Amino acid sequence: MLKYLPELIRDNVIDHETADRITSYYLQKRSEAPSKFLIIFGILGALLIGMGVILILAHNWDDFPKWLRTFIAFLPLVLSQTASLYTLYGKSDVRLWREVSATFLFLSVGITIALISQIYHISGELDKFLLTWMIIAAPIIYLLKSSFATLLYIAGITYYASTVSYWFYVSKEPYYYWLMLLFSFPYYYQALKNNQRNFIRFYNFLTSISLLVVFGTFAYSLQNFTILLYSLTFGLMMLSDYIPLFKNYRSEDKTLYSLGYLGNFIMLFILSFDWYWHELYTHTFKFNLLTFHHPIILFFMLFLTIYLVYRKWKDSSDFQLIDLSSLIIFILVLIGIIKPSFSQVLMNLFILIISLYGIIVGVKSMSIATLNRGLGIFTILVLCRFFDRDIPFVVRGVVFVVIGLGFFYANHRIMRKIKNEK
Repeated sequence: MLKYLPELIRDNVIDHETADRITSYYLQKRSEAPSKFLIIFGILGALLIGMGVILILAHNWDDFPKWLRTFIAFLPLVLSQTASLYTLYGKSDVRLWREVSATFLFLSVGITIALISQIYHISGELDKFLLTWMIIAAPIIYLLKSSFATLLYIAGITYYASTVSYWFYVSKEPYYYWLMLLFSFPYYYQALKNNQRNFIRFYNFLTSISLLVVFGTFAYSLQNFTILLYSLTFGLMMLSDYIPLFKNYRSEDKTLYSLGYLGNFIMLFILSFDWYWHELYTHTFKFNLLTFHHPIILFFMLFLTIYLVYRKWKDSSDFQLIDLSSLIIFILVLIGIIKPSFSQVLMNLFILIISLYGIIVGVKSMSIATLNRGLGIFTILVLCRFFDRDIPFVVRGVVFVVIGLGFFYANHRIMRKIKNEK
């Protein structure tokens, strides 16, 4: 861009003042780029050093006397605390120092707890270890104002919740997960105010994945209604651009939207089969006082989804039928409690309408991507029905040939239309 500025000034496209502003902007961007790389490689370096030290020590660990093992166990913690104190009092305004020190200290806490437990044969379960680690390490997020430590913390509490609820024979409710997740919100809110776009993007993505993992633990109380939590989460991921807090973060990065879009389609196709509706009809819902917060979270997400659907319908020209999918699923599941077969038929009809809508919009707007997306959804729907219906092979073959010809014809027609318009 900078090399074209003299030409643009000479041809009176821009004036000298505008050229100076453009030059200043790109020079600032250039100066920021190495800093980001330094932070990334600094964090990677801290991670690699930590893992390398563990592997080296593990090689001859049993040969060391107890006092030496204890000394080695505390050494990473002492070093990382020293680095953190130096950062707090000497380099607090340098983000590279804050991130690297926080990462080193965060990992050192876990390493020290694990090694001391092993040296002195302190028995315990993995969930207790993870809970202790996360509680002790949590203040690092605010002391050193570290974004990467926050992401490590989210990953750690997700692992803790999974350990509590998935990996033990007697499953427990991960109550502390919600409190620990809330603990990260003030830092997240501050990052929103400070316009830390990269951190916001990673935090939204990681927290969404974390919630999807933890919602599986609700299956013990919500039973077949758990699928509503997944559907609403995917819906909120698709509509996240319309949450007022994120109004300044609407960007071309559509990772969260794409993940929500794909997740909701998977939900739609799962619910197009009859096994789910059969189980919904035969199971009875039992309210459990200890898990009263599950329905509260469910309805909070429902009302938030309704609000965001309304915001997108009102503010955006890109409103699509798939944006309604979470609400449609919720309504059909409620109907399915009484009329499961009727809900299944409506679910298949909704998918069919989405596919036909995509085909029509694709043809009208001459968008090959939209057209093929509509045809693809239609093909998957037909394929799904082949699995749960006793349809002769000849009929299946004819249907696939017709759909294949439809693909060729529709794409050829659009390509010819585009060519003629040129």
